[in-house]
Amino acid sequence: MLYSLNRGSQWSRTLQIFQQTHENERDSQSWAAAVIAACRVRRYTDCLELAARAEGEGLRLGLGAEKAISMALVGKNKTAKAIARLSQAIFASNTLNSKNLPLGSENPPLGSEISEELPLGSENSEKLFLDSGGVGCLRADRGSYELFMSAAAKGGMWDIWGRKALNSMKSNGLKPTQRHMSKIVRELKDRPLDAQDAFDAFWDTGVNPDSHAVAALIRSQAFRGKDFVDNLVSRLPQHTVMTPEVYDARIQSCLSDWESALRVLSTYPPPGPGVHAYVAVGKSIDLAGKLGDSVKILRDRGRVLGLRLDPTPYEGLMIAAAREGKWREAVKILKAMREVSVKVGKGSHRGVIRSWLEAKEFLRMERILYMMDDLDIEIDNISSINLMQASIDEGLPYGQAGDKRTKPKLTVGMTAEEVTGTAMSSIASNTFRYIISKLPPGQEPPVKAHTLLLQAFLHDDKWGDALRVFDRMIARVLKPDVKTCNRLIMACLPGARVTQALNIARAMRRHAILLNEQTYNSLLSVCAAGGSVPGVGEGHWRAAVGVFEDFCNGEGVYFGASPSVTTYTLFLKALLESGRWQDALNQITAMRNKSLKPNMFTRIAVENGALHRPAEECYDILTTAEKIYGIELSERTLNRAAGRVVRFNLEKGLGLWKRVRDQNKGDKERRFIALACAKSRRWQQAAEEMLALYKSDVSVDSADARIVINAVGSAGKFSLAEILFRVVGGRGIIDYATLIQAAAKARDWQSALGLRKELASAGFEVPESIDAMVLKAYGAADEIDKALVLFDSLLRAPGGLAVRYTHIFTRYVHISSQDMYTYLHKICTHIFTT
Repeated sequence: MLYSLNRGSQWSRTLQIFQQTHENERDSQSWAAAVIAACRVRRYTDCLELAARAEGEGLRLGLGAEKAISMALVGKNKTAKAIARLSQAIFASNTLNSKNLPLGSENPPLGSEISEELPLGSENSEKLFLDSGGVGCLRADRGSYELFMSAAAKGGMWDIWGRKALNSMKSNGLKPTQRHMSKIVRELKDRPLDAQDAFDAFWDTGVNPDSHAVAALIRSQAFRGKDFVDNLVSRLPQHTVMTPEVYDARIQSCLSDWESALRVLSTYPPPGPGVHAYVAVGKSIDLAGKLGDSVKILRDRGRVLGLRLDPTPYEGLMIAAAREGKWREAVKILKAMREVSVKVGKGSHRGVIRSWLEAKEFLRMERILYMMDDLDIEIDNISSINLMQASIDEGLPYGQAGDKRTKPKLTVGMTAEEVTGTAMSSIASNTFRYIISKLPPGQEPPVKAHTLLLQAFLHDDKWGDALRVFDRMIARVLKPDVKTCNRLIMACLPGARVTQALNIARAMRRHAILLNEQTYNSLLSVCAAGGSVPGVGEGHWRAAVGVFEDFCNGEGVYFGASPSVTTYTLFLKALLESGRWQDALNQITAMRNKSLKPNMFTRIAVENGALHRPAEECYDILTTAEKIYGIELSERTLNRAAGRVVRFNLEKGLGLWKRVRDQNKGDKERRFIALACAKSRRWQQAAEEMLALYKSDVSVDSADARIVINAVGSAGKFSLAEILFRVVGGRGIIDYATLIQAAAKARDWQSALGLRKELASAGFEVPESIDAMVLKAYGAADEIDKALVLFDSLLRAPGGLAVRYTHIFTRYVHISSQDMYTYLHKICTHIFTT
């Protein structure tokens, strides 16, 4: 069935049926038909993707499909791959034919329909192809040779491979066609030496050139001058038809010799020269620097040569002036036409407008509209579109490619509104109103003019005005194109205007505007943006489901359009944003069932959607996507997820964290890991992460350092706690207290006492809590005598709190009852005396 559709040139229908066919029901001929159909509708990326998937399944597509693949490679500017593939395919198919082997998916009728040109590379396969033509049964057909030569011409390698292919073709008894000769010469029009060589080579093989080939040759040789071109024409066969196209090319060869150009003009066969001939004459006069006097030249010389001065010569001169942007000369020509009462047609008015827009010195739209009023210039559809496009260009930022505006200093990158105070939408609105005022009553500007006005409003973020332009078009039965509608739908994205986007899609259906893949992708993007809006996410994911189902049903959709990987990815994203992650991940399976492979953007959508969900749900989404659906998570995502998950489940968070290489671990996430480990008494990993933060030159908060130091000290690892204190810890009283407490837990009374002295020498007043920790260190180490000495000094210190220190002493220092009685007596005596 697909073969018969391809024979009937129903390429889009072929693709549509192929995409609806289950993967198990596709044979090699179905794949070949789909590849050729994708190439014929110039969907080169799809063509190459289909070919890659077919080859992945071990299918052989045949010569016709291989030619289509080569053409697609040319369209993607992969010239060397194109010729290698074409040459190898031809050689392989001929080899199989010579051995009388079955060709499997070989389908010559399909292949014979591919006759487009392919530029080639310079791999060994070219030599293989050319050599195969002279070996027994390994003979390429005429179509293959023509493909090869056309590709060589288009790829700029005529002198390397094109002429060799022509000679090989001649040696095999195959004669090229006249049509192919003209195609080759036209391809080589920008390479004059190759063009002449190809022309002579084809002529030598017995092919008589037609008028198209002659015109293309002369046009390519025009830079060599009139004498060279005349000599070239004199060598042509006498029966060669000299069409007006050939005469136009001969005028171009006159260059600045406008008198010779006029003489060629006078030799035109009936019905005489057309507007293109006078354009060429105007170009010649312009090269001589006399375009301003062109009307006078035509009047004077035209009488001598017998040329008529009807509106056609004036219009040709006007077009020549417009192309060069010489508006003053164009205005002179217009005034001259009015002086001699020659009817000024739409082409002349259009030429004046174009000359203003193409002027080398930039003319602001305000001035152009003023001059149009002054000269009473009429506006047609083409002129209105050009004026609107110029208004758009005037509002663009300064300093871009092709910008002709005279700009003050320091304006590169600035918008027109920032420099002149006039926004793009204002310029376009004024121009649009002027166009309406100049049109006959009841006539509307064309659809393109409305589209450009809508584009200007969207550029300035005036979505409401853009929507009013869209409504105006609908009300006046002006059918906007699908690209404009897609752009307006995408403008709904910043505010998550799902309702408005759906209304635009409904209006498209009412006015028979077929929705394409980009339309549905835009709708799904808006629904995905609205899924995260509090309170309205439920309605938005339901809208996304409705949009996706409509697309799958195919009603009101372009032929051949079907959900792509991007469509599935956007639908998945919309479901993830609304919290329906199980349904979202199921789309990956649905995608694979349609023979669509999830790409990088699918993975990014899953990862970002998971990271925007609560921590526990984030872990579930990522692990399910990886283990069940085969999504390979990036280390960046694992890093961010670990920092979030570790705060609610340490084991799960550390499981993700261990999979991230050190160079990809983030500082913020490392801090979360360190604190979570410290709170869970995983002191060793907490210390490692904190030291890693220090090595990465990150400023560590003293409060975070205290948490880790306390965890390490609680484990009795005072030496490690002291290292952390010296490296990342603060130098406040609380920081010292944390480390002294660690020393007390480690029974290291020397370090505790040393830290107390260090604190006092730093100018801090030692609080009683520090002394309590030192006493605790003495008590833990059974250093009773030293504890008593410290206790005695505390009692004798000015303002010593005897009762509080007695409580501390009796709590942490364990001595006999007799000694306790002695010291209690001392305490009481001290209290009563003070």
